[in-house]
Amino acid sequence: MSGKCQLPSAWPRTASSRTSRPDARPPGKVAGGCEAAKLEQPKDVPLRDPKQWKLIGKPVKRLDTANKVNGRQVYGFDLKLPGW
Repeated sequence: MSGKCQLPSAWPRTASSRTSRPDARPPGKVAGGCEAAKLEQPKDVPLRDPKQWKLIGKPVKRLDTANKVNGRQVYGFDLKLPGW
């Protein structure tokens, strides 16, 4: 077990600091709760340097654009349900 939250140390942490089980399921509820949930929230939190940002302000490839432009994109309104 690691830390006060009683997470098994075998569970790896991702780049976003999320913990995941070895079988890729989310950790779910931790038995006994987590001490961090009882701490008071900090008043002044320093922000990261924009050079460390991974997505904000960076160009991101839009994979849905081509289908929207050529009319192949299916929206919820376009669905035809049986019997309707």
